[in-house]
Amino acid sequence: MVLTNQYYSQVHQLDDRAAAGLIGHPLVFWNDQPTQQVEVSRGQASVRAQEKGGELVLALEPPFSGKGVVVQTDGPNQLTVYEGSKDLERIAEVLGPTGLAVPTEGLSQAREVLSQLAVAVPVHSDIDVGDHLDHVEPDTRLFAQLGRTGDGLRIGLRARPFGPDGPDFVVGRGSESIIAEIGDQKVQTSRSLAGELQAFRRLVESCPSLASWTEASAPFTCNALEESLAALAELSKVTAAGEVVTLWDDGQPATRFVGLAEGRALHVTVQTADEWLAVRGEVIIDDTKVARFRDLLDTNKRVGRFVQLDDGAFLELSDQLHRELAALSAFTADQQRRGDHLRLHPAAAVPLTDVEGTLGSFKPDRAAKRRLASVREALALTPAVPRTFSGELRPYQRDGFVWLARLARMGLGACLADDMGLGKTIEVLALLLERSPAGPSLVIAPTSVCGNWVAEARRFAPTLRFIDFRSTDRAAVASELGPRDVLIASYGLLARDAELLATIRFEVAVLDEAQAIKNHQSQRARAALGIQAVSRIVATGTPIENRLAELFSIFRFLNPGLLGSIRSFNERFAKPIEKHHDGAALDRLRRRTAPFVLRRTKSEVLDDLPARTEITLRIEAPADETALYEAIRQQAVDGLEAQRKRLDPQQRFAILAALTRLRRACCHPSLVRQGDDPTAKTKTPPKADQAGELSGAKLDALDGLVDELVAARHRVLIFSQFVDVLTLIRQRFDRRDLSYQYLDGSTPAKQRGKRVDAFQAGAGDAFLISTKAGGFGLNLTGADYVIHVDPWWNPAVEDQASDRVHRIGQTRPVTIYRLVMAGTIEEAILDLHHRKRQLASALLANTDAPPELDVQELLELLRH
Repeated sequence: MVLTNQYYSQVHQLDDRAAAGLIGHPLVFWNDQPTQQVEVSRGQASVRAQEKGGELVLALEPPFSGKGVVVQTDGPNQLTVYEGSKDLERIAEVLGPTGLAVPTEGLSQAREVLSQLAVAVPVHSDIDVGDHLDHVEPDTRLFAQLGRTGDGLRIGLRARPFGPDGPDFVVGRGSESIIAEIGDQKVQTSRSLAGELQAFRRLVESCPSLASWTEASAPFTCNALEESLAALAELSKVTAAGEVVTLWDDGQPATRFVGLAEGRALHVTVQTADEWLAVRGEVIIDDTKVARFRDLLDTNKRVGRFVQLDDGAFLELSDQLHRELAALSAFTADQQRRGDHLRLHPAAAVPLTDVEGTLGSFKPDRAAKRRLASVREALALTPAVPRTFSGELRPYQRDGFVWLARLARMGLGACLADDMGLGKTIEVLALLLERSPAGPSLVIAPTSVCGNWVAEARRFAPTLRFIDFRSTDRAAVASELGPRDVLIASYGLLARDAELLATIRFEVAVLDEAQAIKNHQSQRARAALGIQAVSRIVATGTPIENRLAELFSIFRFLNPGLLGSIRSFNERFAKPIEKHHDGAALDRLRRRTAPFVLRRTKSEVLDDLPARTEITLRIEAPADETALYEAIRQQAVDGLEAQRKRLDPQQRFAILAALTRLRRACCHPSLVRQGDDPTAKTKTPPKADQAGELSGAKLDALDGLVDELVAARHRVLIFSQFVDVLTLIRQRFDRRDLSYQYLDGSTPAKQRGKRVDAFQAGAGDAFLISTKAGGFGLNLTGADYVIHVDPWWNPAVEDQASDRVHRIGQTRPVTIYRLVMAGTIEEAILDLHHRKRQLASALLANTDAPPELDVQELLELLRH
């Protein structure tokens, strides 16, 4: 291709066959911009008669010899191909390369010449050619040339003042007086360039999908199928109104639309089958059945608000009907179809109550009618907080109580996923009070939190009889439970006494810190499924910590069947979202779970909560520690590289063991020895922090930070995942006579409560806590600083630990430190934190979820 600059445009010389092959091709791109698509269309050369300096200049447009082919740039990404001919060659010889200038006295001859030229080419003229030519009224419609580009659509606009069979012109450009030969007759007409541009603006105003189209001479491109269908549907309406003519590229069939379906076009019947809803219906437009109800919810046929019918045509749904059907589609079963019916989860009764009043007809059977009536009653419910509730709920807590009460009335499960520290416990206690006359309730919580539930119940719900399942004759208790009783048990007892608990029918079953059942195959999760309860609640600030399968396990307890089987969940949601970043699958999962998840953050609802500052303190290791760390890392890499050929999921555990060893080395060199096997079952016992060994840069930095905070009369929580790290810190504290409280997994339950109360009462400058044992369920607002000595893989665990301090009741600003060794695995873990937070928030916000780490990604962390 040879490029030549011609005044205001660029002309490309192109091989004839190549040019013909490019016209209308959907995959033409600029060489220097390989992602920028270019539209190549066919153009028709013309003669332009333009007044210049008292002369009339006749020139061929575009300027060329009339031989071969030229390609002209007509817009930022638009090329027009002009093909030569014998007639054009003769015209070019007469007019010359720069045009033929005709003086004023030769205008009559010029008019005759222009009239003759019109036989071969269209003529644009600034002068009236004469009365000897018939004048026809211009066709003022715009002509839209449509072409498919994969799932996208390309729209080009042209003016055809002589009608569909005449030559076309760039909209709003050129001369107003034109001559052409139409059907062996030379005729002339007058264009209105301003009128054409006005018609273009009307078109854009009439078609919201084209709102960003600003230049009539440039093509408009829709990249996605739904966007393309929306544009075509809008164009079909203006075409029917006679404002635009749509033409498809050669060989491409037109996209057909059968009409717009609003709610009144849909006729539905609802039956009940095994507590599920069987829905059947049809769409009727102009007395003709055009679609079945099940087609409207078929994800394989639906493209946004468009449904493709069996004959290939599309049905457009009104915005309201589209929203209502989208809400219903969230509740389809794994095996959707039974004959002509569509099976919907019982929870679909909620959106059905929104839809029924807008439909052409709605015929539920007797059982479905009762179900819908109970849902309407529950949705209208605004219960007062029970009079026996001893306390005052904040406005957002009152909203949460009402939300829980409505779902409980419907017999549906609820996930209360508020930020840690917002008072989920007292919201649930208010609900337990409200439901207590109907029967006993059950609360399952981690061992460390059971005491807190009893204490909070005594304070806020003294009329409830909390029975500790740990210290009773459990069989006798089970047989004597009645209204206003609340049985509280740990997750350990849930698994141990699953059969006994399964014999009791509870009014409400609550799982606190429900991430405890995140593994759907665990004994705890299986035991939770056996609980009989009218309504179920989970309370957790972290419904997802690592993987979407955790959400599946929680919802299998809350609303069985809503997310299908684990196999279908993985196929429909987990794999597309985690591995392929499928936004549509994420949106479907969000719609399916959103009605049963209530999530409020502190920043949204607590104006009076003090500020929270997070600081990452990066610590540079001295040369000797760096050398030790690098030697341990290289030893692990070499060992795993030697086994590279047999890398498989089992190898994941070996890599994680090596990574754990590196994390321990970051905490203190005494916790590892260079020759240790990272996969060994017995670990080197921690050494005392004595002179003569590597001192440990991180713990040295911790000493300085703690001394500074204590001197300024601050109190601090110190978290570590490793008990032996806490042992080293205790040794350092003892040498410096610093007072502290201590808690790890081996601390007896009664001692936990006493130590927490002592710290809250002012005993101790610091509280040393193992992250897993004390990271949730504790109220430690007596501190105003938090230090995480070592970052954990899961940021949600750290966030939970930090929220022991930053919660309701805190009156001082809170500062959170993370101690990280520079240039180590710990920095890679911080990068991972960002990705895992995205996974957790994907269902609660409009973000994409990151993939789960596989073996190769873990190996890359080790190479860090």
